[in-house]
Amino acid sequence: MTSKIQGGRRRTLMATAAALILGTAAAFAIGGLANAGGPPERVTPGADLGLARDGHPIGVDQTGAVHLPELTAGTRPVIVGRRIEIAPAVRRRVDVLNAAFSRCMAANGAQERKLDIGGSEPLIGWADPGLAAQKKCREPLGESEAFAETRELRVAALAAAALRIGLSRCLEGRGAGDLDSAAEGDFVACSAVASSAIER
Repeated sequence: MTSKIQGGRRRTLMATAAALILGTAAAFAIGGLANAGGPPERVTPGADLGLARDGHPIGVDQTGAVHLPELTAGTRPVIVGRRIEIAPAVRRRVDVLNAAFSRCMAANGAQERKLDIGGSEPLIGWADPGLAAQKKCREPLGESEAFAETRELRVAALAAAALRIGLSRCLEGRGAGDLDSAAEGDFVACSAVASSAIER
């Protein structure tokens, strides 16, 4: 698998606001890579994820090529409508962790703010002067940050990004437009091609 991505991790912060939602790796994965409207930024999840099927370290190399391991139900992305989504099991865990952090922040007086960073899925920040609420929510935030660094989430994020790139390139190669505008037949055909590519 040699799809290319460009960019860096996303962490949701506001001036006078608490850290956000999925933590570092998860935020780039879901908010930045899998569903971004434009080309994703380069991400380098690190060299500690083991080896990919092709013998390279799992992740994104200096050329922007994505190297994936064997995918499982816990890391395989899904196509829902016209969206590429991270593996459902990972997404559910992220949602649970986000909800716990959000409840804690709101209970401690922080005000939720949607952050428009150009992706199709807005990220959530918190108006939290002095980070008073965040200091009281260290436990749920720590759990979110810890899950963001797990191999499962990081591989799932890479796989979702690679699927999106492969699908977009296939559609472009057919002259079929983009994910939103392509005819259904072209979208279905390219979905099959891209899904097969990330499994090889």
